[in-house]
Amino acid sequence: MRGNVERVLERDQKLSQLDDRADALQQGASQFESQAAKLKRKYWWRNIKMWIILGIVAAVVIIIIAVSVSSGKNNDEDDPNP
Repeated sequence: MRGNVERVLERDQKLSQLDDRADALQQGASQFESQAAKLKRKYWWRNIKMWIILGIVAAVVIIIIAVSVSSGKNNDEDDPNP
């Protein structure tokens, strides 16, 4: 009978330790989840900024090409000897 009581107490102690470890793991998982969300948001904004910069650069290149083509046509019309 005494052995049974000792085993029950040991089991209770092990369950208590397991519960503490599970709580710590849950806390770590929550912290990981929040940090992962912050990191995801950070890189999402970085990606959006890159696309905006790329769009602006593409627009500038298109404007430069359009201006050079239109000025080239104006020079051809002004040239008396074709």
